[in-house]
Amino acid sequence: MKRFMGKAIFFCVLFALLLLTVCALATIPACKLFLAKVTNTTDYMENTAVKEILPAIDSVEKQEDGKTKLIIGDSVCFRLFDWYREENPDYCIAPTNRGVGMSGQYILAEVFLENHPEATDVYLVITTNTLITGYETIHGYQYAVQPFLERGHLHRLDEETRDEMRATYGGFVTNDNMLRFVDNSPILKKAYFNVLNEYFAKNVKMEIPRVVENYIVKMHDLCDEKGVTMHLLPSPIPDSKERRDLEVDLEKLYQKTEIYPLFPDYYKNLTYYPAEYFSDGIHPDLDSEGTCGLIHDMQEKNGTLLDFNLPY
Repeated sequence: MKRFMGKAIFFCVLFALLLLTVCALATIPACKLFLAKVTNTTDYMENTAVKEILPAIDSVEKQEDGKTKLIIGDSVCFRLFDWYREENPDYCIAPTNRGVGMSGQYILAEVFLENHPEATDVYLVITTNTLITGYETIHGYQYAVQPFLERGHLHRLDEETRDEMRATYGGFVTNDNMLRFVDNSPILKKAYFNVLNEYFAKNVKMEIPRVVENYIVKMHDLCDEKGVTMHLLPSPIPDSKERRDLEVDLEKLYQKTEIYPLFPDYYKNLTYYPAEYFSDGIHPDLDSEGTCGLIHDMQEKNGTLLDFNLPY
């Protein structure tokens, strides 16, 4: 029996070493493509999610570009404002998506304010979907953690927040060397995501997470400290009885947060539009002229962004 157990342990250790060797070889450019094809992990070779966020970080890091106002927010914000960069040279338009989390939005605001001492306004434009999105396992690691760690900004978050990241995604995720090792190996990355979502899944719930509340308040306080005005604006949402009922419940949650006294008009300024305006129930599927109309409505209802230039 002891001999059998010894052999079993030996083969388990041998298998683990072999697996680790293959994963390590997959980080070497000369071996990566071959091993990815053999293990059916070619979809994990490119980190498109990180590449999606890096341009926003690049934008806020720029110095002496004459920009005095910042627009950040989720993917609905991106659909609305990304058209109009050239017409608004004094605006840094750096929306991302809700996956970056409110901590990611805070980092973008803090970096912008550090690099733009003449800044006057920060606009955070988000749907109510984003208000209830904390750290989740489907996209959060690639959006909320990795881009900011890669650019050296994760230290801007407090230790409690980084502890929550580690609790959600694994203890190694705030370690740059370990994260790069996993990211460089398509095999390890696939295994990591599969295990994470299969056994440790964490999804969005009907609540406003503490991390969202904390970082909206932190962003407000940071802006206030620097003499900058922060605006919290709601994005347009599709009209339906179900959605209106949902927003009634969400507004009750919102009124219990520390955000509410700072931005009491957020829910008053919600604007509903016909469901056919939205391709997937979240994102407006409109051309430039159509999104101009939505922004004009936002300007009128919120009384902000009045100097934002639109072609229509």
